[in-house]
Amino acid sequence: MPDADITKLEAEGVERIFTPGATTTEIVEWLRGRLERAPTG
Repeated sequence: MPDADITKLEAEGVERIFTPGATTTEIVEWLRGRLERAPTG
């Protein structure tokens, strides 16, 4: 994915984009941290 597209998506509110080469561990760690901060209820 081109960097320009990533910048546009982030400006639209996409929190994180995992590009090819991202490890499963990296994705899971980010997701766990994000879910801990998610509002409940």
